Amino acid sequence: MNNHSKIYIIGTAAAFGIMTVVLNFFPRSSFSERERRDLATFPEFSAEKLASGEFTDSISKWYSDSEPFRESFMSLSEKFNSMKGVKTGSGENAVTFITGDANDRPVVDTTLSIDELLDNEIVAVDTPAIAPQIKDTIAPSKPVENKTADNKPAENKPTPKETDNHDGFRIPNSGVILVGEEPNVRALLAFGCTSYYTKVYCAVVNSYKETFPDVNIWVMPIPTASEFYGPEEARSVNWRQKPCIEAVFKKLNENVNAVHIYDTLLAHVNEPIYLRTDHHWSALGGYYAAKCFAHQAGLPFKSLNEGYEPRVIHNFVGSMYGYAKDISVKNSPEDFVYYYPSQTQFSTHVISYIIDNKYNITKVYPEKERSYFAKFRDGSSGAYSTFLGSDSQLTRVETSTKNGRRILILKDSYGNTIPSCLFYSFEEVHVVDFRYFPKNMKKYVEDHQITDILFANNLTFCCTLTAAQKYKRFLTQPEGSGIVRDTTQTE
Repeated sequence: MNNHSKIYIIGTAAAFGIMTVVLNFFPRSSFSERERRDLATFPEFSAEKLASGEFTDSISKWYSDSEPFRESFMSLSEKFNSMKGVKTGSGENAVTFITGDANDRPVVDTTLSIDELLDNEIVAVDTPAIAPQIKDTIAPSKPVENKTADNKPAENKPTPKETDNHDGFRIPNSGVILVGEEPNVRALLAFGCTSYYTKVYCAVVNSYKETFPDVNIWVMPIPTASEFYGPEEARSVNWRQKPCIEAVFKKLNENVNAVHIYDTLLAHVNEPIYLRTDHHWSALGGYYAAKCFAHQAGLPFKSLNEGYEPRVIHNFVGSMYGYAKDISVKNSPEDFVYYYPSQTQFSTHVISYIIDNKYNITKVYPEKERSYFAKFRDGSSGAYSTFLGSDSQLTRVETSTKNGRRILILKDSYGNTIPSCLFYSFEEVHVVDFRYFPKNMKKYVEDHQITDILFANNLTFCCTLTAAQKYKRFLTQPEGSGIVRDTTQTE
């Protein structure tokens, strides 16, 4: 055996020895900041679990899930993974493509009627790892002019991929695009939807006007960040969103009000209206959209200077770190800024739900008065939950604006930035997330004397079935629908 072989054997044995000591004797991790979840714990022993094999399976899960220095190992892995993307350009012109699973595509069945599409079952999925740690704050990256090379919209074809979204449903997209380089990376979910399902979404919205003829019905399709910041190099996977928005408006009945926020957002595209490291827009984007809506509705509205106190959470890195799994996103933190309505009085009443891993409501807490804005420390990856604190709840806000107008906002998480901007416009603001509403909509609107209903959904939910199916069921479902067992609390 020559010296090189001996060195190789000794080195390999030493590496395995060190890993054995680390994995078996160092303190094990209990929480993943990157994935925002508690890690597996050592299982409780019982003869039944041992006989069934559950005990040994649980030990295996605990051992692999709670390894020491888990976050450090994952970061090291991400550094290697970041080399896998296809990268073009450099500096602020750098574009990296991170594709998804080519076999994971939604099926568009054009033979089904609207009623048949609405009667399909909704399938919830597991959420992805969503991210966390950070450093300094920086300015937003430069937006990319939004037009194709030949100045024509890209053709929409029903072949987008899908990714798991922490909102609880599969959202069609064509992968992840990184624009720029750290510490100024902007991470985008490519838009891969067609306008086909907008007919279903609009049919349901129109039915709300038929159901509530005396209520003002408003529809606000919200474009995602990739429409304004997506590079031309990604146009083949990142389709134009404006044609889908126009398709929504064309399918609405004349007595349903279309809220046109696209041009408003485009006018402010050089401002931080979308988060760079999260798939949501920012509080500023929501503010401009709310302003557009309030003016269209003829309602009072306060400017940022006269009605709001800006508050900042520094070193924010949001959900796109989990989507991209690229270390450059983690190394590109930003300021998370929100606006507190300081010139009005308001009280917030919340009915909270506990959700299982299949997104079923398993517990309902009675209405309690709580703070509208949740508090997060600098560096928290959950800062977007500043608004409302959670999606899995029913929120009712009473304001000092006494004009008899009461709005019900039907939304996904994009809509979370809007309600607090309307405290100067409405006497009451009710907020319902389309994923969690166990009540009957007709009864709720009547009981609370709702005067306005605003559908505030990001465009992906206007182009897919999930929100439309839920909204339709709200009109006919009995009280307590969707609760998997009767665990209502009385505390």
